[in-house]
Amino acid sequence: MFKKIMIVAAGLGFLGFMAVPIIGLFNNSSSQQSSQTSPQSPSQPQLNEAKRKELEAQADGYSSVLEREPENTTALGGLAKARLELGDWQGALGPLEKLAVVYPDQPGIWGGIAQAQMNLQNWQGALEPLEKLLESYPEQPEVWQNLATVKIRLGDLPGAIAATEKLVELNPDEPSYQAVLSQLKQQTGDTNAPTDQGSANSPIPLPVESPLPEKP
Repeated sequence: MFKKIMIVAAGLGFLGFMAVPIIGLFNNSSSQQSSQTSPQSPSQPQLNEAKRKELEAQADGYSSVLEREPENTTALGGLAKARLELGDWQGALGPLEKLAVVYPDQPGIWGGIAQAQMNLQNWQGALEPLEKLLESYPEQPEVWQNLATVKIRLGDLPGAIAATEKLVELNPDEPSYQAVLSQLKQQTGDTNAPTDQGSANSPIPLPVESPLPEKP
């Protein structure tokens, strides 16, 4: 059902954007509360040894090209893609940020930056690329899910509510979104918010799972 975003610019084509769902952000189990007190490790892709070696070789090859041609966009794209697939989130940011300067209108690049920043739990760093993605995908639930998660992590409750309200608008038949929205509103003291049985504890960003559909 879902496909990766693919972009083509000067021989560059890559990047799927992964969504961090906000369904189940709130919980009331003591074990989950305990996990909220310490940062989660960035998620890592599951790769077999042959695939890992292949990607590492690709990354080394593109790095060699960039030593000679630091502005080679094909090599920058290939290096970013290989490092994202390896789960080298920090290493992917350098080439992605260079590409964003050259191709600011390419959503796949912003998707890669957002994916890396969220896996690094750099919520402030994920905010701008998510907002850039919304310019191309204003009706895409996965982007709004990520934005809501980032807003919660940054302590921007009004922003989180606005993003979750958009999710409810896009998915009116999804009760989980309405439940999260209800709990967010309760934190603002909104007495008109429906009461939910769960408690509004600190949210837990869940592992990335759903790629952003290709834009028609």
